[in-house]
Amino acid sequence: MDATAMRRLMLVLVLLVGLSACQKEQPSVPSQTKPAVKIVELKVGQMAVEGSPVDGPQQADKPIVVTVQITGEASSAILEAKLIELKTGRSAGLQTVTFSKSIPSEHSFVFKRESVWPEGRYLVEVKLNGKLAAQQDVDVMSVNAGTAR
Repeated sequence: MDATAMRRLMLVLVLLVGLSACQKEQPSVPSQTKPAVKIVELKVGQMAVEGSPVDGPQQADKPIVVTVQITGEASSAILEAKLIELKTGRSAGLQTVTFSKSIPSEHSFVFKRESVWPEGRYLVEVKLNGKLAAQQDVDVMSVNAGTAR
């Protein structure tokens, strides 16, 4: 190695040592993050209305109520509930609500029809900020079919 190459190597080393000495380590501050918003419970049908398990399926002449219990904190959130008729795979309803500033601990969606709901099984999908957060199925039967035993 000649003298010029040696000087360049020494200069590079001095610069690297100088740069590393200039970097100050930031003091670690414990983060005060809020717990993430998440869905903790999903109730569908009469159970959502009455708050406790109900014998029998959802009645076809009643609205389908979807109650979502939420925990955590955020400045905003988008909550979406989609009702899908499983026999056909078609959407039977879609509702979206946007919360800004504060997020309630519970929110209910009410799916209504002008006529009775077609009998069958439905799937409720609930998304939080565009991501599937909960799902549950519900059986819908006509009033007479539910009472005839």
